[in-house]
Amino acid sequence: MNKTQYFPYLRYNWISDDPKAAACAQMLCSERSATNNPLRNRGLDLSGAFNVLLTSLEVCMGYSPNSSIHIAKDKNIYTGKQRRSASYTREVWSALDFLIEQQYLLLFTGITKTKDKDGIAQWRPARYKLSEKWLSVISDKPLSDPKLIRRNPSVSNHLKTDTRGRKPSQMNSALQEMKPLHELLAGEIR
Repeated sequence: MNKTQYFPYLRYNWISDDPKAAACAQMLCSERSATNNPLRNRGLDLSGAFNVLLTSLEVCMGYSPNSSIHIAKDKNIYTGKQRRSASYTREVWSALDFLIEQQYLLLFTGITKTKDKDGIAQWRPARYKLSEKWLSVISDKPLSDPKLIRRNPSVSNHLKTDTRGRKPSQMNSALQEMKPLHELLAGEIR
């Protein structure tokens, strides 16, 4: 992972296999269960969503001092027809909402209107930064070993599915019928 990468927006493309990150995600999940209404979302396990959030914030922000990141909070991009990607789930939205409510993430600037190079107005989501509570309770340095950070499986599984309406079993049989690329190229050369 390149340390000089800069992500202006939070993306949920990573998850960690590090035991420290998993323990911290479980701690946040149990804290949310204790503060949340017990009659709502009883069976909702958010430890995976917290793990994705912790890892993604670590990758995107890198615990840099005075850094902040755009986080889209509109519920429509986490559910429904306007869902941004497979990694934007209701669980991630709930975990993100909890972190903001409990002031682990602080609002740095609100939603802003900027103009791009063509002069077209664009709305940017609010920027958040890590709070002192985050740095004291969760960690003041990265939780995960970079070797234990991997791609979020919900993103990988989404990329493997067919968007033309085929069922996965039909898609697998269609892929098996296709010739490998080296066979196709060998046929063209002959």
